[in-house]
Amino acid sequence: MIKKYKSVLENDETSEAEERTLAIEERKLVIREQMAKVCFKIANIENEQEARKERTLAIEERKLVIREQTAKVRKEQEARMMIFIAVKIHYFQPCYWSSDYQIFKTFSLFLI
Repeated sequence: MIKKYKSVLENDETSEAEERTLAIEERKLVIREQMAKVCFKIANIENEQEARKERTLAIEERKLVIREQTAKVRKEQEARMMIFIAVKIHYFQPCYWSSDYQIFKTFSLFLI
């Protein structure tokens, strides 16, 4: 009888030890799963940050292209304006000190 009790106690102790071991293993698995989730989230955050950086760089490149195009258009407009002003001054409001005006004045005397 005593042997039976001893064997039952030993079996109980063994089963308790096995249960503890299984519980520890379960906790380890849960912790590993949580760590995997955290690592996955960190990787996603890093990917999002990298994507944001790339989008920011693309936006900056577009801004530079737009600035360059705007500067080019402004220069073209300024050149057209200068040509317009030069033509207007030359043909519609001739300067008295201009040699072209002297030629025009001389030519107009022949027409009169």
